Amino acid sequence: MNNTLKSIVLTVSILASSLLLSAQTIINGPTLITKGQTTSYSYTTSSSISNPRWVTAKQSATIVSTSQSGTTYSVSIEWQDVIAGSDQVIFLNGSTVVSQLDVYVNCISTPANPNGTFAVSTNLCGNKTITYTGTRPTGVTWYWLTSPDKVNTLNGTDTYTATTSGTYYVRAKKTSENCWSAGYSQVSVTVNKIPATPPAITISTNTCDAKTLTRAAVIQDVSWFWQGTNSQGTLTDNAAVTFQATTSGIYYLRARSSEGCWSTNSSSANVTVVTTPAAPTTATNATAFKNSAAAVVSVGAVAGATGYKWYGPSGIITSATS
Repeated sequence: MNNTLKSIVLTVSILASSLLLSAQTIINGPTLITKGQTTSYSYTTSSSISNPRWVTAKQSATIVSTSQSGTTYSVSIEWQDVIAGSDQVIFLNGSTVVSQLDVYVNCISTPANPNGTFAVSTNLCGNKTITYTGTRPTGVTWYWLTSPDKVNTLNGTDTYTATTSGTYYVRAKKTSENCWSAGYSQVSVTVNKIPATPPAITISTNTCDAKTLTRAAVIQDVSWFWQGTNSQGTLTDNAAVTFQATTSGIYYLRARSSEGCWSTNSSSANVTVVTTPAAPTTATNATAFKNSAAAVVSVGAVAGATGYKWYGPSGIITSATS
């Protein structure tokens, strides 16, 4: 390889991430490779590429052959004279990166597959805790993976927190070498997500009597239930759009998923209800008042009333006392 080509390939390997373009598809092919193996990769575009090229980031693997069928471009790569560890398969148009695929070159002599036991927490809602227990061989660490062929060393502990439903994997790696086990252990986990708090409640603007509380439209697979004045209530008997608050207080609306998981918090509405007082009782001494302008007329106290107004034939009697 001449110095100019080496320079181009080196530049591509350093700047691959920053030059990556939006591609029609990703590069298809294996991501976990054994040293000495020959692997094939392909990339399909919506239109032909003028100057298709394949390289590897470390430039130590051998490009055995390349081919083109329509707008599908293929390559065969031999991973013989390489150092075990991370690498990339890169497809270019001239010197511009079109797509790239992270790969890992494994050792020929690999550690034994993990042989531990999984245990999954039994909580119905929220993240699940997965525990993997067993006796690790000396010099070997077991790592958690979300894809069996995309290896990394982010979590080598006994536990993993699963935030979404899916299959989780454990694979063995020699501590002193970049060598991963040929096989792995796996477990399937179902995570029922905790629903979000419902949006704000609307309160009617009437001055007197019960206030009408109104919720927004519900989202798919989630129901919203009125909980009265209990912020952590679990009532499921009222999912109506509106709720009548007949007394002052803080009222709550809480979300529940189709799996039976309740939102951690409730939305709330602080309501003040002013009740319309009852009509006064029949006035005492009304006959005397009819026959004498100086007569004293009275009514019994009305519960909740803070004042009274007297009316005559011409309207409010301003001189009357409450």
